[in-house]
Amino acid sequence: MSDVERFIPPPWRGAWRAWVCAVSVGVLGGVAGCSLSSAPASRVGSDSAYASASGSVPGPGASPGPSTSTNTSRVPGLASRCPAWLAQQHSGEGRLYGIDAAQSKLRILVFRGGRLAGLGHHHVIGAEQPLAGQVYLPKDGWAGAGAELGFRLDQLVLDTPAWRTAMGGEFAKVLSEADIAGTRANMLKALEADRFPVVQASTVAVEAAWPRPVLRLKVVLHGQERLLDLPVEALAPEGDGPLQARGRLVLRQSDFGIQPFSVLGGLLAIQDALVVELDLVARPALACQALPT
Repeated sequence: MSDVERFIPPPWRGAWRAWVCAVSVGVLGGVAGCSLSSAPASRVGSDSAYASASGSVPGPGASPGPSTSTNTSRVPGLASRCPAWLAQQHSGEGRLYGIDAAQSKLRILVFRGGRLAGLGHHHVIGAEQPLAGQVYLPKDGWAGAGAELGFRLDQLVLDTPAWRTAMGGEFAKVLSEADIAGTRANMLKALEADRFPVVQASTVAVEAAWPRPVLRLKVVLHGQERLLDLPVEALAPEGDGPLQARGRLVLRQSDFGIQPFSVLGGLLAIQDALVVELDLVARPALACQALPT
């Protein structure tokens, strides 16, 4: 053991030796004990702060397992490091799952209000491709599980005809492009999306058990943090299959310092309460997705 290695924690010595070998082979053509065939692979993405190559998050000193999946659903151009809270939260064996944005849905239902509500419309807002996030699932249940999710407000889509038709009832009426554009402008202004462009949610606790866990979420919106409970209906993954979960929560704009949009002295307005519906699919991942900023 070299003098330098004595100051390196044991779980990181393998990565240190791999780096030294890689440099020596690439620059000097190799040194004693180092070669391209014998040097251990660099473990970027597999130590305690990262997801392992198998999608698991091993404990300190654990060896990464064989690769089982390459579908990370990463956001192009973004870093893939896992957040510190997720790395610290894991215990024992588990698996990392990345949000599959193409297969996941997030809907925000906005309701008209005021005495002249009949002149307004309910709205369906969606975040799909902009979604990013991950779930860490322990081997033996939800104890120690963690999740996070994020999206940008300026990438939300409003009142797609197919969404409104699927909702039915008072949502079924298709709105004109002018109505949608006006609603979008008013929404972004009320949310101050230019100052606070990102919405993020992460777990601070998970209670109950399969298949009905309750996630205690820290939600960051409009520059403020609030705790909300999200009851979830979850479908346990089988083998390398996806983790699926759906849930619904009520979010009040005023709790985050947002003044709901209104005109004519409040005769026509948007109700304070919003309903957020999540239908998420997450697949075994090699590394964490970075949330939008």
